[in-house]
Amino acid sequence: MGVVGLVIVAAIAIAAFGYYQTQIAPKHKTVLQVGETRFSLSHFERRLRLELETNPTLQQMTGSPVDYVLSLLEDEGVLLETAATLGIQVTEDDIDMEIGQRTGVVPGGDERLFASAYRRDVRDSGLHTDEYRRMLRADLLERGVQAKLRDEAPTSAPQARLRLIVVETEEQAQDVIRRLGEGEDFAALAQELSIDEASKARGGEVDWLIEGTLLAPIDEFLFSAEPGTLSGPLAASGVYVVVELLERAEKELSDTQKSSIASTEYREWLDANKATLGAVRSLDPEDAQNILNDALEDIGGPTAVPGGSGVP
Repeated sequence: MGVVGLVIVAAIAIAAFGYYQTQIAPKHKTVLQVGETRFSLSHFERRLRLELETNPTLQQMTGSPVDYVLSLLEDEGVLLETAATLGIQVTEDDIDMEIGQRTGVVPGGDERLFASAYRRDVRDSGLHTDEYRRMLRADLLERGVQAKLRDEAPTSAPQARLRLIVVETEEQAQDVIRRLGEGEDFAALAQELSIDEASKARGGEVDWLIEGTLLAPIDEFLFSAEPGTLSGPLAASGVYVVVELLERAEKELSDTQKSSIASTEYREWLDANKATLGAVRSLDPEDAQNILNDALEDIGGPTAVPGGSGVP
């Protein structure tokens, strides 16, 4: 009986070890590392589900939800690692106050009521408590960095007023230039040919734009050419643009423009620090595909086509 018992115990131990090795251990492996900040496979899985549930447009976005969430976590890693270099810090009390804002139960009052609301919010997120607080910390750090950059934005900047016609091919752009050279009206051509719905209704006119916030070919033309100059075909994000510079001047920035500059600088700051820290992805494409399909099935979304999810 003793021998039989030992055999049974050994069999259970082997089975338990096998289950740990195949089912549990893989969940703890790091699939993304930014500096010293690591994100596990299980964390990524929970975060993907949360983003799919709270962002209904994610399934309709160009590109894979997997890549979107990995990029989101990369940004969080950069914030957690480097926001302090800008003097931006977040305390545990700050995180509790943010939880109070989210739940409507401010800490410092009825502690039992706050604790209950806190647990409910964590449970609803599907994250572990430490993951939940880390996500909130990164969100608060992002707000702090953006606010700092907005406060430090210049009060004025070189700006250009222009009109443009956006078409699909270089040949179409050349034809636009030919017709303008023959004396046809710019506004009429914009309304007839431009695929940019925002500007075509105004005859192609675009109000003051800030230097450095445009796609490189357009920006370089607007801030080097003389007013009244017509550009050649400018390749920009898969389309071609014909631009006429109407006016250029140093102008005071509105609050909206300051926010735009801060957003651009924030993205540049993130990218620069990401390059310095090194963002290493090690998510297996098959794991990503299975996790995405399971998450979409759970929330009632369309299952991704194998091999067609754009998983990096």
